[in-house]
Amino acid sequence: MDGVNEEFKRISEFLANYLGDVNCQELAGLSDSVFLTRYKREDLIAQQCSLASTVYVVYDGLIRVGKYARTDKRRVLRFLGRGGWFGLESLFMDKEDSNIQYARALTDCELILVERGAFRNFLREHPHTLFSLCKWLSQQVASLELKLTRDFSEGAQQNLSCLLIALGEKFGRTQEKGTLIDLELPNPTLANLLGVSSETLRRLMKKMVNNGTIQVDGDKMILVDEQALTKTANIDNDSLEMFKNTC
Repeated sequence: MDGVNEEFKRISEFLANYLGDVNCQELAGLSDSVFLTRYKREDLIAQQCSLASTVYVVYDGLIRVGKYARTDKRRVLRFLGRGGWFGLESLFMDKEDSNIQYARALTDCELILVERGAFRNFLREHPHTLFSLCKWLSQQVASLELKLTRDFSEGAQQNLSCLLIALGEKFGRTQEKGTLIDLELPNPTLANLLGVSSETLRRLMKKMVNNGTIQVDGDKMILVDEQALTKTANIDNDSLEMFKNTC
């Protein structure tokens, strides 16, 4: 029992950081409806159109969220890291009882699962917590709108440069040669996130390697010339901060 209580204490302290002005005592009412679950890399977390019985919060690791088109093609919409939510849309859409997107583990990760009905009741009883969720959702919408706008206004080279800068700032580690991104992102995932074919992505990255902008080792890469990437990306600092919310 002590182990269970200790785990919920850890979970409630974490959730309190992402639900605004709420304390662990208030969260105690969720103790029977909250679970910490582990997923391996590439595990399917939730399928599009599956029953939306749970809201997910990333406790550790990284997941990717996307949608299937009617042609069965996939489009990765965004990455979610620590503190990212999945399933909020179906929570607030009364007529929607299924997930409108899919989620898959990009790395080994831990997710907090909150039973949908219990979480709805909690939000009704603690409406002040809704502001934090609305703020997070608004940031996601603004970021996706920026991404959609750039898909039409900028070329694939510019958007790839922007993505690599954002990934480097968010997940990279500084080394002697440059910024190492060791998320081991497979090319199809990057291509889906950019909305281009894998062949187009390979061509663009080969060009970057040849001109010394990046170095590639399997699924890992080093950003060697970030100044050149920034110039090619054609994006200001404020927009870059929003863009980072999608990766």
